Amino acid sequence: VTAITNDAGSDLFVVSKSGGKPQDLSTLELPQKALATIRNPDAKGLILVLGGQGVGKTTTVSSMMVERCKRFGHFGLTVEDPTECDLDGAHGAGHITQVDVASVEGGFEGALKRALRSRADVFMVSEIRARKTALEVLNFAPSGRLLLTTMHAETIEQGLQYFQMNGKE
Repeated sequence: VTAITNDAGSDLFVVSKSGGKPQDLSTLELPQKALATIRNPDAKGLILVLGGQGVGKTTTVSSMMVERCKRFGHFGLTVEDPTECDLDGAHGAGHITQVDVASVEGGFEGALKRALRSRADVFMVSEIRARKTALEVLNFAPSGRLLLTTMHAETIEQGLQYFQMNGKE
């Protein structure tokens, strides 16, 4: 459920059925280098999945998260607005906890800051939409843990331009 206030001051609630399901990585036709990175127990840093609306960015990062938790017994933590794939619970020897920011004080930025300070092995941020989120992601990337996220951009160049324009204090 997404809450929106219109110009007249009325509250609107948009109910969307998530229903997304993570897929086996071998079915996603990912480049071999991407598969090798996800399947490397020592992988760390930032994996950014770019694309237009509805092309499978969230399904891809959700599938990556599940793969790491199953394969390595990791604890995964997601910060989403709203949750799109049902990941919450056990995955092999690992576990994923999803945080829907609508239920968190401080909204997306507050939830993201608290999540990234946790002891999770792998993180997923549903989408970079705001400057503050871009800054948090860029600041977290060299932390020695793995962060998976998505952004609306049709090309790598567009994604990098977004970071260049929005990633500076």
